[in-house]
Amino acid sequence: MSSLVLYMTYTGMFLSLLILIYDGYRGINRYLAGFLFFSSFNIYLQVIFAYSKNEALLTVFGIGFPTLYYLIGPFAYLYVRGMLLDRNQFHWRDILHFLPLIIVSAGILPFTLSAGIEERREVARMIMSDDWIRAVGIRPNKLFSTLENNLLKAVQAAIYALLLWRLLYQHWGRLSGRLQGWEHRRLIRAWLLIFCSLFSLLVITRIVYSWVLFHAPSKSEFLALTGPFHVLAAIGFFGLNVALIAFPGILYGLPVMPALFRKKRPVADTAEIPGSEAAESEATGARNAQYFSADYLREIEAAIEDCVQRALYLEADWTLSRLALQLNIPEHHLSYYFNYVKQEKFIVWRNRLKIEFENRQLQAQLARLVQEQQQSRREEIVAQFEKSKQEQASIEMLMSHFSKVYPGFTSALVTQYPKLSPADVQFCSLIRMNLMTKEISRLLHIEPRSIYVKKYRIMEKMGLGAGDDFEQIIFSLDQGAPL
Repeated sequence: MSSLVLYMTYTGMFLSLLILIYDGYRGINRYLAGFLFFSSFNIYLQVIFAYSKNEALLTVFGIGFPTLYYLIGPFAYLYVRGMLLDRNQFHWRDILHFLPLIIVSAGILPFTLSAGIEERREVARMIMSDDWIRAVGIRPNKLFSTLENNLLKAVQAAIYALLLWRLLYQHWGRLSGRLQGWEHRRLIRAWLLIFCSLFSLLVITRIVYSWVLFHAPSKSEFLALTGPFHVLAAIGFFGLNVALIAFPGILYGLPVMPALFRKKRPVADTAEIPGSEAAESEATGARNAQYFSADYLREIEAAIEDCVQRALYLEADWTLSRLALQLNIPEHHLSYYFNYVKQEKFIVWRNRLKIEFENRQLQAQLARLVQEQQQSRREEIVAQFEKSKQEQASIEMLMSHFSKVYPGFTSALVTQYPKLSPADVQFCSLIRMNLMTKEISRLLHIEPRSIYVKKYRIMEKMGLGAGDDFEQIIFSLDQGAPL
């Protein structure tokens, strides 16, 4: 029988470590893993203390390790509280739960640090003796005797059993506010009831264990009375570990319900037809497979949208954990929202917002640059226009003065060469004023080389050849007073 109990405790400790490795180190599951591990380990210690004749084994585990029993109650309380309140933060006041462990450890610490191998072996021989509880010899714990220590364990376990049932009574309805499917709520509630019931069984075992220690005259009578309780406790905690494997939706923070509670997907060919009965069935199945209610998902969406409006995603250390603290929403809720509702990882979503923000900034900056360039160009055009107006007024004044000095030049030029346009006449007048090529190009806003092109075209209109002297002909048209 003891071998069967030991096998179950080994399995229980191994499975609890798997829970811790999988997700327990960052969620409420760590409390569950701790509870299952130390519960199985406590049963293991009780079995080897009661049945083992291995002095070396008892020398190792006989001192210090039994005090780990005081971790079972706190871990159970923190786990149930976290499941009901949906909160995995460890508050500084929670350290008070570990005060009994600290006190008992303080009593056994001097012996643990100073005891030699012979003293430890003597403790092991006391445990193996038939009068193991009342044997006179070394007392490892300076604060409590063996009977007092076991009584304290029973009292602590009973207090935490009451606290667990009080939590269930006060916060039983909180599960219905966020979980979507009735099947999943029923699964979680059934699990918590079983968990608290098995913890109560552990408490009863401890109370019986302590009572027998006070009244059993020998170790053999103690084993006859407590053996079935050891087996029953080992089976109970082994069943808890198996239940976690069979129904992983029990674990806190898993966003997907077990396949047992999901509706079967319809055939793909009919499901792809919009408005078909299969498509509606698939949509209904998707809604039922959600972990959280629609109202709660809308609350999460509104809270995240507020963060987006405030551009919190631009912070360098804006992680999912930081977002959870800012919104006061559990991190695994946000993880579920992004992965299964938005169907986009948080990092991808955050980076996309940053890229979109940078694009908007670049577009706004480009628009400002274009506007500034357009404004600069308008100012330049206006300045050129004003300058042209002034220069045009100067040319008009110059031509008016030229007409007064050479009144017959324009009429003689037009009469003799009627194909010339007013612009050609103006150009010939500037030539007649004996202006330099650079001066003419500045007044007409053309390149100096264009002066020669314009001169060649005017000569063609006048019927002049390459051998004719254009300037001489222009100057011979009017022999009036010089300018």
